[in-house]
Amino acid sequence: MATTHLHESFPAFHFEGDILPAALPLNQAEVVNGKVVIGGLAESLGRAAYNGLVLAADKAVELGSRAEHAGPSRFAFTEEPSWREGREASAHDVRFGHMNFEGPDGDISRPVAVKIFEGDLEAAMHEYAATRLVRQADLIRTFNPVGLAMVGKNPALITDFEPQVRSFDNFEWGTLLDTQDDPDMLTAIIEKCALTLGLLHSTPVRNPQEDDVVVPSHGDARLRNMAWDQSGLRLVDLETFSANTFTVQPDGGLSEEDSVRLHEVVLRDLLLLLGSLSERGVLAENTLAEKQAFYDEHLLGVYRMVLRHPATDVGWKHLIDFDILQEGINFDLENFGGS
Repeated sequence: MATTHLHESFPAFHFEGDILPAALPLNQAEVVNGKVVIGGLAESLGRAAYNGLVLAADKAVELGSRAEHAGPSRFAFTEEPSWREGREASAHDVRFGHMNFEGPDGDISRPVAVKIFEGDLEAAMHEYAATRLVRQADLIRTFNPVGLAMVGKNPALITDFEPQVRSFDNFEWGTLLDTQDDPDMLTAIIEKCALTLGLLHSTPVRNPQEDDVVVPSHGDARLRNMAWDQSGLRLVDLETFSANTFTVQPDGGLSEEDSVRLHEVVLRDLLLLLGSLSERGVLAENTLAEKQAFYDEHLLGVYRMVLRHPATDVGWKHLIDFDILQEGINFDLENFGGS
């Protein structure tokens, strides 16, 4: 087998190498000093050399490449350039293709996505850990991690590729915005996005300090990073995910500084979504009052419903002032048009 063929001047590339016998740990993701971590993750990935792949423990079992297997197996990734169609708006140069695994019971092929981090090992580990954290809460789905690899000298996150999943930026917005089309579809998409953010912010996080609450946020909550298929809603690209920690005071509230920061964290995601909708021309011809009323009902209203729902065990829901969120959204619409 050849080593690496990274064709940066061509639309497709290929790389291959060894699968490390030690798998990535399935330890619970938790927050330590504001960072999402998984115990033993760095040590496991540190064994990956040039073009090495470390499988997630559940994938190692699924593919028959257990840690006790004698000697590492091999893998080879070949890009399918046509699979990128409709996905070019990704903030990263994500590649899609087939990954073939040489296992003890023969070869296995599966469709995967390869997200390469240019020399940034911490960013790759952070997104892997953040994805695990969201998945273990089981409130909202993400793409399933296959493992972490070294593509040449650059770390990469490998996830399952599910072609039926469509990010919301890939819908036919021209048709959706046509006044002759069904306006309920547009409303439904916006409410799905609001539901996605509500579920993300409601994700319970293991809390190392008893008096702290942790509020997860996406950090790049645009249409391209939220998706949907028949099985439900999906989060995409958690590289900018953060776990924001706030200390609850003896009276059950937050300090003034923490209260401001909490509302800023929540508003940042809401306003990024709002701006993404405005870029698509949503409500471009409507008056300011109409925009404010629409988003209060279908964006903030749905978000508020999720956080207040008994099924979402949000330890900080009593700390949020929805009037402040509404004022922030209205201010943004008035001064920036939601952009």
